Amino acid sequence: MSDKKSKYYVNVKTESDGSHQMHTTYCAFRPSAESNRIEVGKFSSCNEALIKAHAIFDLVRACHFCCHACSELNAKNKLTQNGDYLNGTKK
Repeated sequence: MSDKKSKYYVNVKTESDGSHQMHTTYCAFRPSAESNRIEVGKFSSCNEALIKAHAIFDLVRACHFCCHACSELNAKNKLTQNGDYLNGTKK
């Protein structure tokens, strides 16, 4: 039986908006240096990984390329600086 979970990482360095980007193992935009990333863990979905990543950093955004479903959620819900969503939905 194959493991359908993907491994996720969050970038230690912040983006211009103060957020940290979350990537999968095979993303071309994942920081290559281990010192520039923190392993979030293995998850069945990017939504699960994003919840865990928010326990590491307050403001985390999913990579548009490797975590497309979650990055769409980021845009739709307009994530605020404290990790809450403007439409009232909590992470």
